[in-house]
Amino acid sequence: MSSKLFKHSYFPSSLIFGEVLALNLFNWFAALFLIDLGMTGMEIGVLLSVFLATALFTTLPFGYLSDCFQLKRMVSFGIACLILFFVGLTYFTSFPMLLAFFFVGGVGANLFKTSIRAFIFKALDHHKEGFELGILEFVSVFATAIAGVFGGYLLMGFSFGDIFPISLLVLAIVFLASFFLDKNVLHKPRVREYRGDVSHKIVIVLAVVFFLYSFHGAADDISAPIVFRDVIGMNMIEVGYALGGVLFLAALFSLYLGKRFDKFHHFSKWALFFGLLLSSGGHFLLSTATSFLEVMAYRVIHTLGDISVSVFMLTEVAHLFSKKRIGGDYSLFLFVAIIAGAAGRLVIGTVGEIIGYQQTFLITGSLTLLGALIILATHEEF
Repeated sequence: MSSKLFKHSYFPSSLIFGEVLALNLFNWFAALFLIDLGMTGMEIGVLLSVFLATALFTTLPFGYLSDCFQLKRMVSFGIACLILFFVGLTYFTSFPMLLAFFFVGGVGANLFKTSIRAFIFKALDHHKEGFELGILEFVSVFATAIAGVFGGYLLMGFSFGDIFPISLLVLAIVFLASFFLDKNVLHKPRVREYRGDVSHKIVIVLAVVFFLYSFHGAADDISAPIVFRDVIGMNMIEVGYALGGVLFLAALFSLYLGKRFDKFHHFSKWALFFGLLLSSGGHFLLSTATSFLEVMAYRVIHTLGDISVSVFMLTEVAHLFSKKRIGGDYSLFLFVAIIAGAAGRLVIGTVGEIIGYQQTFLITGSLTLLGALIILATHEEF
């Protein structure tokens, strides 16, 4: 292993592993935690939306700052905010107080995600972009999988309050490790340069498709755990496997896709199209699931589609934009995803209580399918 690859890919990816693990030990089961506190469907939707909605006014500025300031400091501050978030979850249970801490947590999560990915993007080896971004996605998905399965086992015998100290310990380690990141070369691009980058047709098409696709995260975060436990009757270990267990396979698939994209870039647009189809189909099928085995099968289909979309978006960003401005340019897609995610959580949290959470999979599946049709209609642009 080369020193450069370790410092610019493996080490920052390990920080992503820690942050994703700590955050998803809570996120996978957040809806259940809030239900157990006595929150209504609307309150759950508001809290989860606020966590994302903070990024509506921070993503683009953070993206610009990641091109102008030292990224290691931004990473450290983001983790510090997440530590404060988990301290709040440990000691407060009222809706107003949780609202404040969800706000702080949202700012921290967005700052960390924007800055650490900008760090990796800027250090990419041009000939191994797919491989290195596949590692990033592998680490993120693998940590998410561990959080789902491990969290499910923990919640069979412990309370949510017992999980929060684990997340705090992991985040403390990530915070200390962040000081060992390399310093980055600073640039101060002009705003009109970003405007020129994002005005291309392919960027606009991808932004629209990514918006439609990102709406479905609300069903994964809110509907899935509620349906699995309270409608289908799965125990917490089964819920953990359904949410996180299937991601172990998806993590390995991300490495394969990254290598394929390096060798056959033209292959990537079809990976995006079929990824959207699989993601959509998985949600349509989940709207009919009645057993643990059905849920596992449909989650595999859906998750393999999600991984295809995620790896494509990372590699396409690396190809489309200059490294000098990639922090700000990439933040556009994060911004789009956050708008869709926040809107989705408000809609799913409210509508799910009216029509049933399992039926919300039909809404998100339809939007993702529309994104696939747009890619099919515009594939010559890629």
